[in-house]
Amino acid sequence: METFTKWNIRTGIFFGIMILVLFITGQVKVDFLDLVIIFLIGTISLGTFMWIVEDKYFPFRKKQVLKKILRIFEAEPVSDSQAKFKIGNYDITIDIDFILSLNKYAANGEVISFHVPRAQLKHEELNRPLSQIEETLDGRQTFRIYQTNGMGLKLAKKRIEKNLK
Repeated sequence: METFTKWNIRTGIFFGIMILVLFITGQVKVDFLDLVIIFLIGTISLGTFMWIVEDKYFPFRKKQVLKKILRIFEAEPVSDSQAKFKIGNYDITIDIDFILSLNKYAANGEVISFHVPRAQLKHEELNRPLSQIEETLDGRQTFRIYQTNGMGLKLAKKRIEKNLK
C-alpha cells in the first residue's frame, strides 16, 4: 500500500504541473469539474500502472534475469538480486537493480552492473569498454567495471572475459 500511495502522489504532482502549464498557456478548453475528473482519472490510472510494474513485474523479472545470469556466467547466487563468479584472479559480483522514474533523463528499467573489489584493481587501468567507476556495494568499496541490461549479458561476458584474462 505504501508503494501505491507513493506512486499516486508522484503522478498527482506530475498531472498537476502539466494541467497548470496548460492552464497558464490557455490550452485548457474544458470546465473546472471536467478538469478535476480528468486529473483524478489520470492520476489514479498512471499511479496504479506504476505500482503494478514496481510491485508485481519487477520481482518476477528479477528472478528471470538472475536465472539467465546464473546460466550464462556459471555464477553462484548470493541473494535474490546478486550473484558472484570468478575470472582469473578477479571476484566479480553482479548486481541486478530496477529503476522506475518519471524523469526522462534518469535510467529506467533493469540495470545489471558488474563490480570488482577495490583491492583487486588498485593500480590497473582497464581498457574500454570496461570502466573503473568507484561505488559502494553492500558496504564494500568496489569498482563498477561494466553495466548493461538483460539483453546485453552475452556481450558483457565476452567483453569482461577478453579484458580481464
